[in-house]
Amino acid sequence: MFASTTLAQTQCDYLVSAIPVCAVSCVSAAATSVCGTNGPRNYSCQCASSTALQNSAIGCILHDCTPADADQADKAGSAICSCVSSVGPQATFVPAETTSTPS
Repeated sequence: MFASTTLAQTQCDYLVSAIPVCAVSCVSAAATSVCGTNGPRNYSCQCASSTALQNSAIGCILHDCTPADADQADKAGSAICSCVSSVGPQATFVPAETTSTPS
């Protein structure tokens, strides 16, 4: 059986690419910790819980990234949350329906 999951695009997704590569796993782990399993795709939760998210990610980011990259990660997070604020609750990166096909 083969399962494929397609992720729906939102108006804020393009901003995620501004997060430095060194910070992506840190932010993803923090988002999971703060917002649950779908946390890395739930921008609304991440922004509503931004202080907890930052507190959870900061040690990892400072360890894995340069100070300039850490600053860029912070700016990218702020840009994402500004977008979420302007777009509203539909700014969640939602998994689309999973389909299964026999192999």
